[in-house]
Amino acid sequence: MHRTFCFGRLFGNRIDAVPTSVLRRPYHGIVHCMLALSLCLLFLNLRLAAQNPALQENSAATSGLVWNLPSGVAYRLDVRTAPRALRIHVLEIDLQQADLELDVVAGNDPDGDGPVEATLAPPLTLARSVHAFAAINTNAWSMFPDLETGKDPGYIVGGSADIKGWLKISADQRSPLEAGYWSLWMDGGGNVQLGDVGGVDRGQYQDLGHARWAISGFQGILRDGKILRGQDEILHPRTAIGITPDSKKLIWMVVDGRQPGISEGVSEHELAGLLQEFGAMEGINLDGGGSSVLLLADRDGRLRPANRPSGIGMRPVPSILAIRSRRTDEKP
Repeated sequence: MHRTFCFGRLFGNRIDAVPTSVLRRPYHGIVHCMLALSLCLLFLNLRLAAQNPALQENSAATSGLVWNLPSGVAYRLDVRTAPRALRIHVLEIDLQQADLELDVVAGNDPDGDGPVEATLAPPLTLARSVHAFAAINTNAWSMFPDLETGKDPGYIVGGSADIKGWLKISADQRSPLEAGYWSLWMDGGGNVQLGDVGGVDRGQYQDLGHARWAISGFQGILRDGKILRGQDEILHPRTAIGITPDSKKLIWMVVDGRQPGISEGVSEHELAGLLQEFGAMEGINLDGGGSSVLLLADRDGRLRPANRPSGIGMRPVPSILAIRSRRTDEKP
């Protein structure tokens, strides 16, 4: 009779059992040990994926999905090998489409006029709340420390955020104009504008108080067709938005990064050049890194990430810019 040695249990499920006589044979024992360990790891990954919707959603980025986008919105994936491995996601939006509406969505404001401007929320949650068929991350932010420990809690759902730069949702101004952060906004006449309204451009615009919505990024990277950032080797995942010369189209762009051999990121100079290549005359660099995400509706109308975020799943964010169908009670 052979006695058996159990490798253990994982989440209450027996993984493997190997006869002790096999374990006495060195090579066979090693092979069986490696096989059992591989099975354990596979089972663990499957259980984690089943319990984590963000991981399931993230897998959609490389599954060859067909996107369900309305007329006036076109998606393109550009895969390159030079100057390094890159996956460039581009969404072109026709601003003249009367049945489309751009909308800013932010996490809850827990303290009204207090210092917290929004709580972090999953991008999918924010986008689904307005029935969007496309969305992109926007403003950078910093975290307020945990009230009990005084430590930075990290990027957690429900975490308290101090939003960087102007963020406005209809009459709700979540974050004021701020020097050093360029903005993209829709004025009272329905025109989309881009500029340094927190700095040198502020005096050029008289109706900022009537803006329908506003988001902000870091410094501008493209103005009048000229690249504003110098060349460097600082490569990251990036999110950017550009406007075409006739101001009739927006170019949304996400470049994946921090994924060797798949997509290794770009500098701000390269990002500006890509916006220029895809038809933009003006451009702004939004929050990037692990926050970079582009959500699109699949064939069944379910939102999924078109890109491949650099972290484990999608990072919660304080705000997004979304595209949705205009409601019948709304005027262009």
